[in-house]
Amino acid sequence: ARLRMIANTKLLRFATSVTRHSHKMPTVSFSQLACFSTSSAINNDVDSASEFLRSIPASGGITLDISSSHKCAILTLHNPSRRNALTPSMMIDLATHIQDLENICIKENGGKKEFVALLLRGEGGYFCSGADLLLARQRLASPEGGAAMSLFMSHWTTRLRRLPLISVAGINGGVVGGGTELASACDHRLMEDKAVWRCVHVSHGLVPGWGGGVRMTRLVGRSAALKLLAGGLGVDAKEAFGMGLVDGIVNATNSSETLADDENFTDECLCWIEKQGYFQWDTKAVQAAKQVVSSAACDDKEEIALQRERNIFCKVWPPRTITKN
Repeated sequence: ARLRMIANTKLLRFATSVTRHSHKMPTVSFSQLACFSTSSAINNDVDSASEFLRSIPASGGITLDISSSHKCAILTLHNPSRRNALTPSMMIDLATHIQDLENICIKENGGKKEFVALLLRGEGGYFCSGADLLLARQRLASPEGGAAMSLFMSHWTTRLRRLPLISVAGINGGVVGGGTELASACDHRLMEDKAVWRCVHVSHGLVPGWGGGVRMTRLVGRSAALKLLAGGLGVDAKEAFGMGLVDGIVNATNSSETLADDENFTDECLCWIEKQGYFQWDTKAVQAAKQVVSSAACDDKEEIALQRERNIFCKVWPPRTITKN
């Protein structure tokens, strides 16, 4: 009934392409977003999805650290009380920092620090537990809300993957649901030996909607992907390494302070990146090599597959776990 009441509301006019300008835009209310059908404007307009997500008050954040002594920038997820579940504000932060990194790579050196790698990590001994379903139940429990989130995250995880930096997901503690999709968007994944990788989408009546289904299938193959995505199979670090899901295993630390554990884990990840040889070569050469690989891997078939994944996700959103209290 609510949707019928606003059916005649004038549609907002949004740009159909994402620019490199700031994300500061007017907020869009839930009722305004509901004017869009999942098969029309919202599915083709990242800006409108961004505006809607910005309109949702949420905690948590993502920070970008470019002060590392290594040639590596560090993105850290900050929402430890929710095991770093991604809130709308964190999704906006992710997009903002990816744009910042794109701009850093485009600019001439100018005496500034050069980067060849990006480490993505979680605060508080856990990588990421996916989207914050509690907040989703309150503000995203509609086909339009799910479509906005799917479009936005699929777009920005793709841009994360195409950065001219070697991206590495440092998975400590565990990774669940949408967190696996974020990790699969990176070039490499390192996993703490006690961590668990679990695609819980199917247990919620869902499928991946941020590009993770396509990317995990390409990583591990059809058979293993079915076990992960349709069977909800959880795998430990050794199993994940064996199937090609992760590239390395990092020994867990057991200090009395979580902050110290986070720092030790980060140092281990940086050591692994250094051992691959990425830090020893000319910055422009490494970035150019990454662009060559990205160009070979990102083709029209992937674009079509990502679009189909979003369409399938929209058919099953919202799931009963969201609509039921």
